[in-house]
Amino acid sequence: MADATKAPKGWLIAGLVLLLLSFAGCGYGCFSFSGFIGDLTDVAEGSSTTAMGTATSLRATGDAAVILTSSTNATCRAQDSAGNEVTLDEPGAGTTGTVETTDGVSLDFSYSFDTQPDETYDVLCVDEIGGANGQYVVVPFPGFGKIATGLGGIG
Repeated sequence: MADATKAPKGWLIAGLVLLLLSFAGCGYGCFSFSGFIGDLTDVAEGSSTTAMGTATSLRATGDAAVILTSSTNATCRAQDSAGNEVTLDEPGAGTTGTVETTDGVSLDFSYSFDTQPDETYDVLCVDEIGGANGQYVVVPFPGFGKIATGLGGIG
């Protein structure tokens, strides 16, 4: 009679461990993304809005800032204190979101830009179609590490 071969228990255990790690990583990634949205909401709720077409200033406290606008047709420009144009980045897929301020204004995550702590930035947003209709807010935001952590966890 032939000997029955044993199932490869080592591979089975390794596969189960990797499966559990993938679930944990995905869960942690989703949790990090929700933390980003929560932080963005907290920062935006405490800030006052500016009317489209009116310039505002931001004193940076961290490495990044975000611009939230009430109009999807808004275009914005930013300059540092030396008058140099600052590159604004539009959010990538899946990082947009709507934030409701305490005074009932609904704002969308429209742009982000890199900042230097204690540097002052002048920002101007206009609504290309509606003219001066709408509002925007510019806030410092140090939580972009949560996005990278979230992407790493999901990956």
